[in-house]
Amino acid sequence: MKRIVDNKKTFLWLAPAALLAVSACGEYVGTKQSAFSDKQEAATAQTFTAELRSLNATLLPSEGEATVEAGEGTFQVDIEMRSVSESTHRQSLIRGGCPGMALDTNGDGIIDGSEYSAGDSVVWDLDDSLEDTAGESVYPTGDASGSYTYSESIPQMEEAVMAPDVSSGEYSIVIFGVGDSTELPETVRGERADIPVACGTLEQETQDEPQGDEGQMPDQGQDQGQQDQGQQDQVQQTQHQQQQQHQQVQQTQQGQGQQTVEIPEEDDSDLDTIIIE
Repeated sequence: MKRIVDNKKTFLWLAPAALLAVSACGEYVGTKQSAFSDKQEAATAQTFTAELRSLNATLLPSEGEATVEAGEGTFQVDIEMRSVSESTHRQSLIRGGCPGMALDTNGDGIIDGSEYSAGDSVVWDLDDSLEDTAGESVYPTGDASGSYTYSESIPQMEEAVMAPDVSSGEYSIVIFGVGDSTELPETVRGERADIPVACGTLEQETQDEPQGDEGQMPDQGQDQGQQDQGQQDQVQQTQHQQQQQHQQVQQTQQGQGQQTVEIPEEDDSDLDTIIIE
């Protein structure tokens, strides 16, 4: 009967520990799966940036930045321009690099609309409605301080609207448009709206990947695993200390229960003296 009671006590002690281990394991697996899910979701979207530099600095020292976020179900374009004229500025996403001064065929130091035309290289008009490719385009206008901000996106991809795959090749963003207040030399040909003022090539942003072998759990999983191991080590250390204290108590009780027996010393005076002649 005593052995049955001891087994019940042992079961009652082990049951919470087993539940704790199962709970910790489930939490670790959940954290690991969540980390992998976040990483996979982040991998579906790619970010590209372009530094927009002036193409005709003698006219306008225009500059700015552009960001394109492209992924499954997402195509977001953000542009911020400075040092532009108070006029409408046509924006185009083109395939290929930015135009260079080699296009200045008349040597007046200005690339005008007759010397450069994006033409067939235009793959997307960055206007007020990216999903509407057939309607009239409305482009941003520079304010009195010579700047403007543009932000448009395609919220849901459809079969009729397919955004360009900017990760498949070299793409650039070109800004056009010079206002009436800007003086132009007589050598400039073409419309003011067709003069390129800035351009930048899109480059993909790189993200630092966590170092480690393939199949290794993410950092969050590693941290959770280290915490679980630390808790297990602490429990084992506490149990070891309790066992040592129990042994010390047993040794003390055994020492108190022992009696000391003193053996009296022999008295030589009571012994008979034998004389041998």
